[in-house]
Amino acid sequence: MSAVRWVSGANPPKVPADFQLMEFNTNTGYYIPMDRGYFEAMAQGEPKLEEPIVPIHELGQTVPERDPRTGANILQTTEAAIKAGAANIQFVLTTPPESAIGGRPKAYGKDVREAIRELAKANEVMISGVELPTAISNLSGYNPQNGTISDDKRFQDLNEIRDAIRFIGDISGGGAVDVVSMEFPRTVFDATWNKRKYNINGKEIPEFVAYPEEEERAVKHLVDDRTGRVIQEIRLNQEVPYPEWKRAKSDYEGVDDKGNRASIKKGDYVDFEGRKVARKDRVPEIDEEGQMIIRVKRWKDFEDERNELNRELEQKKGRRLRPEEEYTVQEAFMFATTESQESIARGWAQIHGQDVNKKVAEIEKLKKSLEFYKRIEDNLPEEEKWKVMRQVSDETARHITAGGLLPASYKKPSEIIEDAIKSMRNDMNSRREMSRGQLQQAEEAAILRRHITTAEKYAKQKSVEGYAIAGIYAMDETHKNPNVKRDISVGPEIGWPGSWGSHPTEFVELIKKARDDMVKFLTKPEFEKEVLDEQGNLQRVKVHNPHYREMDEARAREEAKKHIKGLFDTSHMGMWYNHFRRVPGEGEEQRLQAFRKWYLDQVDMLAREDVVGSIQAVDSASGAHGHLPPGQGIFPVVEAVKRFKEKGFNGFIVSEGHEEEQFGQGRILTQTWRAFGAPTFRGGYAGGVSWGQFQHSYSGRAYSPYFIFGAYSPSNEWTLWSQVPFE
Repeated sequence: MSAVRWVSGANPPKVPADFQLMEFNTNTGYYIPMDRGYFEAMAQGEPKLEEPIVPIHELGQTVPERDPRTGANILQTTEAAIKAGAANIQFVLTTPPESAIGGRPKAYGKDVREAIRELAKANEVMISGVELPTAISNLSGYNPQNGTISDDKRFQDLNEIRDAIRFIGDISGGGAVDVVSMEFPRTVFDATWNKRKYNINGKEIPEFVAYPEEEERAVKHLVDDRTGRVIQEIRLNQEVPYPEWKRAKSDYEGVDDKGNRASIKKGDYVDFEGRKVARKDRVPEIDEEGQMIIRVKRWKDFEDERNELNRELEQKKGRRLRPEEEYTVQEAFMFATTESQESIARGWAQIHGQDVNKKVAEIEKLKKSLEFYKRIEDNLPEEEKWKVMRQVSDETARHITAGGLLPASYKKPSEIIEDAIKSMRNDMNSRREMSRGQLQQAEEAAILRRHITTAEKYAKQKSVEGYAIAGIYAMDETHKNPNVKRDISVGPEIGWPGSWGSHPTEFVELIKKARDDMVKFLTKPEFEKEVLDEQGNLQRVKVHNPHYREMDEARAREEAKKHIKGLFDTSHMGMWYNHFRRVPGEGEEQRLQAFRKWYLDQVDMLAREDVVGSIQAVDSASGAHGHLPPGQGIFPVVEAVKRFKEKGFNGFIVSEGHEEEQFGQGRILTQTWRAFGAPTFRGGYAGGVSWGQFQHSYSGRAYSPYFIFGAYSPSNEWTLWSQVPFE
């Protein structure tokens, strides 16, 4: 048998001819003789791999704080990832906020934090970031459990972010904290970014829909901006009876409801006398029978109302409205409803008020009559008073119904009048209360109208402010924690299609507006805010800014860009495939190719906008939420990361492909390395090894091999006399 040459010394020792020598290549610390393919690679002289898209030292993996399969804790899951070869790690916190024990930063004290820090340092592994539990899915305060938007929930979530910022600072000296962004529910078919239409069977279909019947069956939410409470859900196919308002049929010169001369145009609101009136004072059309004309309307029918409201608001502001200031169709719907309620309530209040005035006049007459009859009764002798007695009508009726068996009831005129006054006073008090109640309802409707807004407007601004405040937390921790050596950032992780923040356009808008708000918080001691007063007039009020830092704008913008960054999850992006248009006759592969083009166009946009600080490279075999390693699914994950790198992206990249761990330990990393063409070993005689040789080796195992393998396994030409296998 021939011996393998000894490479670590000049003169190899003499050995018996029956033995082979193990070869130890001292030129590299990576190439070890017990790796599968060592001998074969030398013998075959395989060529080196091409330059990788992303080298191994930039590819890491997500690590759950507790392994759901084994129950391993955060130290054990970290150690396992390091042994598997992870170059950087992102912790995924899995314990929900309502859990008092079991995880999240509050569960890891000084010793555990130091252990994590030392474990990473000893193995030269970077802990790059922390992902918060999915139970914290927004910074708007939206609670998906009960559908409310709560300042209390937002406060609790911001506290969780503050804890995570401190945690990443302690264990890694910096890094990223991200929130899976599902800020609040919104419709897809009418989103501002969903402008591209397809003509399918004669009908215009948007490029994306939440589900096929969304345009007819979706729900719009309205919120009270004082409380964040959802006050009404409007289904788009909901039918509403609504008055047809009286309008001028032609142009003419007339007067308004105050008697001033007015040029009345066709379509202007007029009252029953043909006088021009404001929108809030409009009156319904009456048919020939004197009945109010009612039409059944649906959500879309309120677009004209929306346009009128926007014109009125522009006149009040004296300028064009910004997009976030414009009234929406659902607001117009609610405005119309509350205006009708207010008009009806004020009408009943007026009727009851008029009745009260009539009763007061009648009581005054009765009081005079009472004085007259009392004088008569007082001047009559006792035996003559029976002459003025009167039969009481209600007693008479009762007498009649009793079949004449009961005697009639008689009272003096003064007593009858006193009873009438008492009855009228009771009736008057009741009508006064009804009038007051109706006026209160009318006022409540008017106040509610001033505070009605859409969930999107209200929650979006809350989200923007939330990430701006979180960015300030990250900035403070970066500058003031002595353990922090690199920037801490915080931001949204692109979420699921059903919620705002998940579309790339929304994702960019959220991050950029949060940065703008952070700049505003750092540079302005107070803000001006426009509000409507009780009369519906616009007023400017000043609001104190508790986050003011006396910072100039240039520095504030630099800080905002460093400390607010998003995370791009490639699988979440792929979920849009389930909502992508379907063209009749188109094959699924053609549809997938069209979607991939859209996907990469969005990637190019995200890379240009410079809002992404980290990437979770994860694939899926369908449009469902998946966790496959890159290259194992249907989406262009590798190409997406490549395009980010070409645009100068230098954040961390981690694999989240936990799904395939069931088919082979370490595949979350090895398949990611494979997809990105990352070389594993260099040096020696071969200059590298192929993936076919490497992926089934002992890399990533938590134990040493328990048998001899590869080139050092003895051939069948030589065996022990006992025939026991050498292994």
